[in-house]
Amino acid sequence: MSVKLFLITVTCLFLVGCSSHGNVKEFGTLELYYPDNITIEEVDKLGNYLTMVNFTKEDKKSLQLLKTDTSYTVKMIVTATVLSNDSILLRLLEFKKELMYSLYPKTQFELHLCDDYFETKKVLK
Repeated sequence: MSVKLFLITVTCLFLVGCSSHGNVKEFGTLELYYPDNITIEEVDKLGNYLTMVNFTKEDKKSLQLLKTDTSYTVKMIVTATVLSNDSILLRLLEFKKELMYSLYPKTQFELHLCDDYFETKKVLK
Protein backbone atom coordinates (compact mmCIF):
# COMPACT_ATOMS: atom_id res chain seq x y z
CA MET A 1 0.00 0.00 0.00
CA SER A 2 2.80 2.46 0.82
CA VAL A 3 4.45 1.80 -2.58
CA LYS A 4 1.17 2.70 -4.28
CA LEU A 5 0.91 5.93 -2.26
CA PHE A 6 4.53 6.74 -3.07
CA LEU A 7 3.93 6.28 -6.81
CA ILE A 8 0.82 8.44 -6.72
CA THR A 9 2.69 11.17 -4.85
CA VAL A 10 5.65 11.09 -7.25
CA THR A 11 3.30 11.19 -10.25
CA CYS A 12 1.44 14.20 -8.85
CA LEU A 13 4.68 16.05 -8.13
CA PHE A 14 5.90 15.28 -11.64
CA LEU A 15 2.73 16.63 -13.23
CA VAL A 16 2.79 19.78 -11.11
CA GLY A 17 6.48 20.30 -11.85
CA CYS A 18 5.84 19.94 -15.59
CA SER A 19 3.18 22.63 -15.73
CA SER A 20 4.65 25.56 -17.56
CA HIS A 21 3.98 29.06 -18.71
CA GLY A 22 5.63 28.22 -22.02
CA ASN A 23 9.16 28.55 -23.25
CA VAL A 24 11.36 31.08 -21.51
CA LYS A 25 14.14 33.37 -22.66
CA GLU A 26 16.11 35.53 -20.28
CA PHE A 27 17.27 39.08 -20.94
CA GLY A 28 19.44 39.82 -17.91
CA THR A 29 17.04 39.83 -14.96
CA LEU A 30 13.97 39.65 -17.22
CA GLU A 31 12.28 36.28 -17.76
CA LEU A 32 10.10 36.34 -20.86
CA TYR A 33 7.75 33.37 -21.22
CA TYR A 34 6.07 32.59 -24.52
CA PRO A 35 4.06 29.79 -26.17
CA ASP A 36 4.98 27.95 -29.36
CA ASN A 37 2.95 30.28 -31.61
CA ILE A 38 5.32 33.17 -30.78
CA THR A 39 8.48 33.36 -32.88
CA ILE A 40 11.89 33.94 -31.35
CA GLU A 41 12.02 37.20 -33.34
CA GLU A 42 8.88 38.41 -31.54
CA VAL A 43 10.41 37.41 -28.20
CA ASP A 44 13.66 39.20 -29.01
CA LYS A 45 11.78 42.31 -30.18
CA LEU A 46 10.05 42.67 -26.81
CA GLY A 47 12.99 41.51 -24.67
CA ASN A 48 15.51 43.77 -26.41
CA TYR A 49 13.15 46.75 -26.20
CA LEU A 50 12.58 46.23 -22.48
CA THR A 51 16.33 45.89 -21.96
CA MET A 52 16.98 49.09 -23.94
CA VAL A 53 14.54 51.10 -21.81
CA ASN A 54 15.99 49.57 -18.60
CA PHE A 55 12.63 48.05 -17.65
CA THR A 56 13.94 45.76 -14.91
CA LYS A 57 16.32 48.24 -13.26
CA GLU A 58 18.28 45.21 -12.02
CA ASP A 59 15.20 43.69 -10.33
CA LYS A 60 14.00 40.27 -11.45
CA LYS A 61 10.80 40.55 -13.49
CA SER A 62 8.71 37.90 -15.22
CA LEU A 63 6.51 38.57 -18.24
CA GLN A 64 4.55 36.37 -20.59
CA LEU A 65 3.96 37.26 -24.25
CA LEU A 66 0.83 35.83 -25.89
CA LYS A 67 -0.82 36.41 -29.25
CA THR A 68 -3.90 35.58 -31.24
CA ASP A 69 -4.53 36.27 -34.92
CA THR A 70 -5.50 39.86 -34.14
CA SER A 71 -3.85 40.84 -30.85
CA TYR A 72 -0.89 40.68 -28.50
CA THR A 73 -1.05 40.39 -24.73
CA VAL A 74 1.76 40.95 -22.27
CA LYS A 75 1.17 39.49 -18.82
CA MET A 76 3.21 41.01 -16.00
CA ILE A 77 3.57 39.57 -12.52
CA VAL A 78 2.90 42.27 -9.93
CA THR A 79 2.28 42.39 -6.20
CA ALA A 80 -1.15 42.95 -4.70
CA THR A 81 -0.12 46.43 -3.55
CA VAL A 82 0.51 47.47 -7.16
CA LEU A 83 -3.08 46.60 -8.03
CA SER A 84 -4.42 49.04 -5.44
CA ASN A 85 -1.95 51.89 -6.05
CA ASP A 86 -3.49 54.41 -8.48
CA SER A 87 -0.24 56.24 -9.22
CA ILE A 88 1.55 53.00 -10.15
CA LEU A 89 -1.43 51.90 -12.24
CA LEU A 90 -1.30 55.22 -14.10
CA ARG A 91 2.41 54.71 -14.86
CA LEU A 92 1.71 51.16 -16.01
CA LEU A 93 -1.01 52.46 -18.32
CA GLU A 94 1.52 54.88 -19.83
CA PHE A 95 4.00 52.00 -20.14
CA LYS A 96 1.33 49.95 -21.94
CA LYS A 97 0.74 52.82 -24.39
CA GLU A 98 4.49 53.11 -24.99
CA LEU A 99 4.72 49.39 -25.77
CA MET A 100 1.69 49.56 -28.03
CA TYR A 101 2.99 52.49 -30.09
CA SER A 102 6.61 51.32 -30.18
CA LEU A 103 6.17 47.59 -30.82
CA TYR A 104 2.56 46.79 -31.76
CA PRO A 105 1.15 49.86 -33.56
CA LYS A 106 -1.16 48.05 -35.97
CA THR A 107 -2.59 45.39 -33.66
CA GLN A 108 -4.75 45.26 -30.57
CA PHE A 109 -2.62 45.18 -27.44
CA GLU A 110 -3.38 44.54 -23.77
CA LEU A 111 -1.29 44.56 -20.63
CA HIS A 112 -2.48 42.12 -17.96
CA LEU A 113 -1.38 42.55 -14.36
CA CYS A 114 -1.09 39.09 -12.84
CA ASP A 115 -0.31 37.09 -9.73
CA ASP A 116 2.72 34.79 -9.45
CA TYR A 117 0.98 32.18 -11.64
CA PHE A 118 0.19 34.57 -14.53
CA GLU A 119 -3.48 34.60 -13.50
CA THR A 120 -4.88 37.95 -14.65
CA LYS A 121 -6.02 40.28 -11.87
CA LYS A 122 -6.41 43.50 -13.87
CA VAL A 123 -6.39 44.34 -17.59
CA LEU A 124 -5.04 47.63 -18.94
CA LYS A 125 -6.57 48.25 -22.38
